Amino acid sequence: MWQRLSRWAPIVSIFAFSAVVFHRTLFNYFTNWDDTYYLSFEGIHQFDLQQIFSSILVNNYFPFTLLGYALDSQICYPEVWCFHLSSLLLHLGNAVLFYFLVERLMKKNRILAVLSTFLFAIHPLQVEAVAWMSAKNYPQSFFFYLSSLHLYVSWREKEKKAYYILSLAAFVVGLLTKHIVFITPVVLWSLDFFYFQKRSWKGLLPFWLGALATGITAMVLYWEGNETLVPSMNLTGSERVVFWLQNILFYLGKLLAPFQLSALYDSFQHDFRWYDFAALAVWMTVLVISLLRGLWKDHFWRQWFVIAAISVLPFIKLVPFGSSSSFSDRYLYFGIGFIFLWLFYSLQRLLDRNAFSIFSVFVIAIGLGFSVLTFERIAVWQNPTTLWADVLEKNPTSAAARLKLAELYLSLQDWPAALEQTLRGLEKPSRYSSTLYYQQALCYLGLRQKDKAVASLEAGLQEKPDFVLAQKLLNRLRGR
Repeated sequence: MWQRLSRWAPIVSIFAFSAVVFHRTLFNYFTNWDDTYYLSFEGIHQFDLQQIFSSILVNNYFPFTLLGYALDSQICYPEVWCFHLSSLLLHLGNAVLFYFLVERLMKKNRILAVLSTFLFAIHPLQVEAVAWMSAKNYPQSFFFYLSSLHLYVSWREKEKKAYYILSLAAFVVGLLTKHIVFITPVVLWSLDFFYFQKRSWKGLLPFWLGALATGITAMVLYWEGNETLVPSMNLTGSERVVFWLQNILFYLGKLLAPFQLSALYDSFQHDFRWYDFAALAVWMTVLVISLLRGLWKDHFWRQWFVIAAISVLPFIKLVPFGSSSSFSDRYLYFGIGFIFLWLFYSLQRLLDRNAFSIFSVFVIAIGLGFSVLTFERIAVWQNPTTLWADVLEKNPTSAAARLKLAELYLSLQDWPAALEQTLRGLEKPSRYSSTLYYQQALCYLGLRQKDKAVASLEAGLQEKPDFVLAQKLLNRLRGR
């Protein structure tokens, strides 16, 4: 009995502590950033399974994401708490699954499981995925991803076909929740190659086919349905490589120094501070020393390095689709735990037992400090006003934030406040200029200044001649 309690005590403690840190998400509201797309979809409110499984929403086919929202809606809509509660429970469940996966694969090395799970559970970079209703598909898909890994390991260990079928089923459900789960077959291959010392590809073929089909589908939907993604295609190959490297370095820094986080970051304009460079120095030092000390010969080291690197692939977006400003904190949800696991395993091999024990205490202390930052950052996602005010504080020139604040004030019919945001947003050209001009026209109409509204619509149509809403409104104002 005591042995069972000692096994569960660490993860129960992490679970309880993380629940306390994240509990204030239950008091947050919806935001006007993608939330409206889901809330306006009747299929989730009517629990219409046919509509849920036949609809493409936000240029994605993810019926199990919509099914999750439908369950939330049946419980409490128009209240908000259950949408956030389900995200929180998924995140806490993921911490449990991650802990036991690490413990299982590391031969009950609980200190590594505790340290990596603790930072996965309470890291400030996780706030966006847990506190934002529209990002629920990240913890939801990660749950099926981890379940698939657990079941696949059980199949390899026990050779029972039922585990393989269940692993494949969890993988498919994960793909239909968020296409980021397409990395699964690469991770399973790394487990086969490094951990189980197997070279057979036969068992992974269905996983590879599922990942390929998902990748093709995602690209087609992105290409055909989302006009906001097209401008990023203007990036040259060298610019795109620079952008990838810049963002990878930026977020590696944020993993160890999670300060000045934002829902949006200006492309090619990351403000690297001294602590970001210090954090990058830590990563590079550990990597170089590990290579010099020959840790690359250790199959565990290679295994966690490969899995951590693969977990970052969806973040850097190797496929040239997606807007050039689309890197966000939530994209690292899959990678945070595995990246820290690789770091801690490397240090455990490099340090003696006493030194690593001292280091472990240091990590717990740092984690407690991170939890304070997490607790404070959750308040940023309290409502649209707090969210976009925070973005503008970190990125004063963000046209997207100005647009969203103007949208909020327009819904409240606060014409002067909305007009101020459109004017500020139009101070420099951006891909949002046409929409800002349209919003500006609505502000002038609310202020009964028809001539200025017409001028704004004309300016917006110069930016985007095929802007249908602006053209219709302009024709109506001209009496056509």
